[in-house]
Amino acid sequence: MRYPEEWTTKLQERLDYPTNWKDVCRVEYTNSKVLINPYMSTIPSLQSHTRGTAYTHQTLVITTDNITIDQSANLPMFVDRADEAQTPYSKQMEMADLQGTLINEAYESYMLAAHASFTNFTNASIGGGAGTITVSASNIDDIIRGIKREIGEANGQALMDRNGAFIVWRYADMELLEQFCQARISLA
Repeated sequence: MRYPEEWTTKLQERLDYPTNWKDVCRVEYTNSKVLINPYMSTIPSLQSHTRGTAYTHQTLVITTDNITIDQSANLPMFVDRADEAQTPYSKQMEMADLQGTLINEAYESYMLAAHASFTNFTNASIGGGAGTITVSASNIDDIIRGIKREIGEANGQALMDRNGAFIVWRYADMELLEQFCQARISLA
């Protein structure tokens, strides 16, 4: 490659673009085989205290979680020397941008493939009858409120306040969400 530094810069620019998986996941780039994630496994609580009396410190417990990175993925791109010579700089940067886009899309798919470890909500979870949720423009607000309530009831409010929450909408449901938002805007 004639412009390896520029290729790297362009690729990194694309990898730095906001994407869903980076917004909702804790992303750590590392060159270590083992990633160590210590976390506070006890939550201290505020104690009442009378002035002039002794108090007891709370015990802070740190639990160390780690993950061994045994899998990797790569996206090598072979560019023939003749093709490289006939390809202008701008096209080479487009290839680097494409490489970054494909990497982001692959990781988005990996994140969504972990669906089994997510919390699913059913129609009963949001106050309806048993079964799956049938999304309509008239129940979008019920779905969102129900999900927020479920998160709060599962003691996840502080975590949601800090990190946010997300809903992955199917394209057909996204259309209904847009319809709901447009209807609310026209009422304003």
